[in-house]
Amino acid sequence: MNVRTISLLILVNLIIACGGGDSAPETTTEKDIQEDNTPALVETVETEVNTPAIVAEKIVTSSFAHAAIKSDGTVVTWGYDEHGGDSSDVQYMLTDVDEIYSTEGAFAALKADGTVVTWGNSDRGGDSSHVSAELFDIKEIISTYSSFAALRKDNTVISWGVNSEDGYYQRLVTDVNHLVSSRGSFSAIKSDGSIIYWSGLNYEEVSYIAPEITSLIAHSSFYSAILPTGEVITWGYNDRWLENYPANGPFNVKKLYSTDLGFIAVFNDDTTKYWGIEHSDTWGVNPPENLPAIKAVEYSGSKTIALTTTGNIVPWGSYGEKEGNFSDGFSWATYDEYPRTLSNIEKIYGFSQSSLSPEAFGALDKDGHLYLWGGINLPKDAIKDVKEVVGVGSAIAVLKQDNTVEYWGDVSVEIDPLTLEPAITPHLVDVISIYATAVNFSAIKKDGTIITWGNFVNDGKVDF
Repeated sequence: MNVRTISLLILVNLIIACGGGDSAPETTTEKDIQEDNTPALVETVETEVNTPAIVAEKIVTSSFAHAAIKSDGTVVTWGYDEHGGDSSDVQYMLTDVDEIYSTEGAFAALKADGTVVTWGNSDRGGDSSHVSAELFDIKEIISTYSSFAALRKDNTVISWGVNSEDGYYQRLVTDVNHLVSSRGSFSAIKSDGSIIYWSGLNYEEVSYIAPEITSLIAHSSFYSAILPTGEVITWGYNDRWLENYPANGPFNVKKLYSTDLGFIAVFNDDTTKYWGIEHSDTWGVNPPENLPAIKAVEYSGSKTIALTTTGNIVPWGSYGEKEGNFSDGFSWATYDEYPRTLSNIEKIYGFSQSSLSPEAFGALDKDGHLYLWGGINLPKDAIKDVKEVVGVGSAIAVLKQDNTVEYWGDVSVEIDPLTLEPAITPHLVDVISIYATAVNFSAIKKDGTIITWGNFVNDGKVDF
């Protein structure tokens, strides 16, 4: 066989092997598919999961400390340890928190399951161990300066707090429709209209039956309420609050206000009546006679201001020496003469007064200008573009329309050694809400972070 013949045979074999020529095309059978066990290749696409950032939603304050609820239901605290700034002992329980309440020196957290967690000064409600077995199915909590009271879903009230000669401030009241508090006491209005009043050393079943109350106002350890008929009823501890109270009680009342030592009733014809402590040897706290029509009342200590319907301010209670000027923060001119010069006022403020904070007031006019007087180291000129005001006499802060913050008072802050300016200053921008205690401040920013400054805190961002 020659070379040409061999080459021809090889070519024919190649054509047959490749399916060429006139042979039928090769088909894939079911058997072929079953025998092909090669796994298919599946393309996978990784998706990025964005976990929402944990942010601050709300801040509550005691006298010297802060507590914030975070978006994941947990809590962060800071400030003076003994007033609730340290929650480390109960931190593991501070989950699924819906609300936080405070006294002067303690906090109470209401959880989603209706249980309660407390911390802080035990004489201010920080220790609820004596009533812990009763604190379930809680739907509401209120407080005095030193105690808490919780309303359960079965309308039972449980209270705890200040330690007194008779033991812990501890009461169980049943069948309660409405629960209110003053600075130093609680009152429960039961379903039959009867009223129960109690404080650390007093318990009283009030003689009034008030199945319906239009409005109620409380202060110190005394209460006044308007019934649907326009009649006013009062109850509480300290008979001096009833000086000048009409023998048959006032009627046709549409509004009630409290001062530091009494109440003001506004009648349907816009005339007013004051009752309460009126005079001592050196000062007076009763309002002037023929008080014009008013729409707001605020007080700080024994001093009071009323906002009239015409936008003016009427002050009283500043019965000191008629000397001095507005540069003296505690003069007659400051508290009595200066507020009378203001006009077009829309809102007034009375800042809390205590041994740490003197009397202080504020007034916001229709143009957003805030005027402050009294207090400690307050500005003499109007503050423009004000959105929100918080504070006490010793520490006042404002949130402005551009979301910056300004503050004044007897507040110690850290100084930046390079700029010699307060270290907190660069942080006081993009703020959406502000909070104050007697000695420090805090704020929530647009990004959900918290900043704080003043006594008993580390100025700057709060870590959580």
